[in-house]
Amino acid sequence: MTEPARAPQATAPTYSLELVTVARPGAAEFVARVARVLETFPQHAPTRVGARDPARTTVSDLPGQLVELATRQADRPQAVVHLAAPHGGGTGTVSYVADPFRRHPPGFVRPSKVELLLAPRSPGDLGELLARLAEAIEASYGFLAQVEHVHQQRGRFLADRVGRHGPSPAGGAPPAWRPPPFQALEMHLPDVFWVQVFGPAFVARWGADRLERAGARRRVLSHGGYVVWATEEPPPFDEGAATPEAYAWKHSVYEAIGAQPFLRADRGWNGFGEHVPLMTEHRAHLCAERLGQPGR
Repeated sequence: MTEPARAPQATAPTYSLELVTVARPGAAEFVARVARVLETFPQHAPTRVGARDPARTTVSDLPGQLVELATRQADRPQAVVHLAAPHGGGTGTVSYVADPFRRHPPGFVRPSKVELLLAPRSPGDLGELLARLAEAIEASYGFLAQVEHVHQQRGRFLADRVGRHGPSPAGGAPPAWRPPPFQALEMHLPDVFWVQVFGPAFVARWGADRLERAGARRRVLSHGGYVVWATEEPPPFDEGAATPEAYAWKHSVYEAIGAQPFLRADRGWNGFGEHVPLMTEHRAHLCAERLGQPGR
């Protein structure tokens, strides 16, 4: 996933909201679902949209404008719409991939994404926004975190991990949640953040009982996934934290789910599909949900 932009100068903290999915409702329907959710959160809805970054067109009809932008790109493998967030909070993108498994080697998948960078006056409803978006796009995985935590995980923590455990078995750069390679999500989850989304394939892999014990609060989503709040309020950031697991507020999630799925300094690299679902499993569970069958 693309590295989130550095936080703009603002009085409020900036949060990164990121979701991925292998659902395929079509580009126009995908962006319309996102727009309908954002419209119900006017304090977080974009004020400008466009097919290029920076977005320059003033919003007058968010669903209609996003559908029009996506429809213009319907013949492309990927339709991308750029958003400009209110309150000087940054930008966002909605990217729909027509066929996540097309023209990629086995195990390499390019999912559709929603990425928002927000600096709200109050973060109290951001977890609800994440949950609503996750339901709308049938998210496989996602998280909400202050950008400082994301930068720390993708920067120093990953660099320290390579020094400790050597290069990733995937080759090249260590797994991080950015392309390439998306298949990093088939090896590890990046970390525990303030709020995270685990799609139905995670529930099938780990069991609902483990997720029910994780964090401070949980919510079951309409597609069978879970939202897990590690803490009720945004957790503190410690610039001096030596490792991901140095944060005590993450431990409830580690202890309930297990340390194995996460990128931690005290663990080596996982094999593909060893402790987290493969993207083909995420797709199978979405298909099974629509058919009313158990995921396989």
